[in-house]
Amino acid sequence: MVVSFLKELLSFRSITPDDAGSLELIAKFLPDFEAKFIEKNGTKNLILSKIYGDGEHLA
Repeated sequence: MVVSFLKELLSFRSITPDDAGSLELIAKFLPDFEAKFIEKNGTKNLILSKIYGDGEHLA
C-alpha cells in the first residue's frame, strides 16, 4: 500500500507553484487527518493535523 502510494506520488510532475494534484493525493491517503489547503502567492500548501487526545502536545 505504501509503496504504491509513493510510486503514484513520485509520478506527479509537480514543480512549485503547480502541485499537479499531489497535495490532494496526500490528503486522500491520510483520511484520519484534517486537511487544510492554504494558497499564498499562487502556491498551494497542505497542512495536516490530528488530535490524539486531550493531553499536552509538543507542537
